[in-house]
Amino acid sequence: MPTVFGKAGEVLKKAVEQYRPDAVVCVGQAGGRAAITPEMIAVNIMDARIPDNAGNKPCHELIIKREFDEFKTKQAVCQMYVVH
Repeated sequence: MPTVFGKAGEVLKKAVEQYRPDAVVCVGQAGGRAAITPEMIAVNIMDARIPDNAGNKPCHELIIKREFDEFKTKQAVCQMYVVH
């Protein structure tokens, strides 16, 4: 996947259309975390601390235009965690 704002979604969409998988799991990188941590709310905003690989540095821009600022899951996130 490209590490450029606005490009990964296009690449993912084409791959899903081509390969037609049963499911797709998208994950992001959360620096300092030692595990996968499901989130209850996905924020629909791009805020970059540093520029991406194409030099883009968005500041408080919607990822999906004409949509909500956030998306809430209908899944029971607390049941996804494995306790060690």
